[in-house]
Amino acid sequence: MQSIRILALFLILLVSLTSSAQEKDDYLKVKNGSEAPQFTVKTIDGSMLSLNQLKGQTVLLTFFATWCLPCMEELPQLEKLHQEHKNSGLVVLCIGREHQLPELQMFNQSKSFTFNIAADPDRKIYQLYAEKFIPRTFLIDKHGKIIYQSSGYNVQEFNKLRALVAKELKQ
Repeated sequence: MQSIRILALFLILLVSLTSSAQEKDDYLKVKNGSEAPQFTVKTIDGSMLSLNQLKGQTVLLTFFATWCLPCMEELPQLEKLHQEHKNSGLVVLCIGREHQLPELQMFNQSKSFTFNIAADPDRKIYQLYAEKFIPRTFLIDKHGKIIYQSSGYNVQEFNKLRALVAKELKQ
């Protein structure tokens, strides 16, 4: 009897995890292999970046929020990745969903991230890519195509991203 209960609990957990992953995919607006939606954004250092001007480089685009715990786990890992590959053609751009530039400038004073940080106060850029869930991470190849995307943060998935970045930069 006890083993049946354990099995039932396991099956319920498995179904809920599978539907949760599917639910996250339901809120995507772009697919791997598709052209990355174009945008221009102002970074916290005052420069303007457009995705179009970054063609020819590999772009790691992440949407985050300062209150998001998984985002705060991912950002230091993005900094390490940025430091490893910034001279090899990788551009890291982290966009604060529903944040203003001054808020992100203050945030980065305590964090000292060296990658590009920009604001998306009205979700205009975010809505080109997805409807829900952060962090949302996209890897865009040198031709402007999305080659990877993830939602949330976990070490195993980030390691896949790290390997893909290294492979992409060698091409």
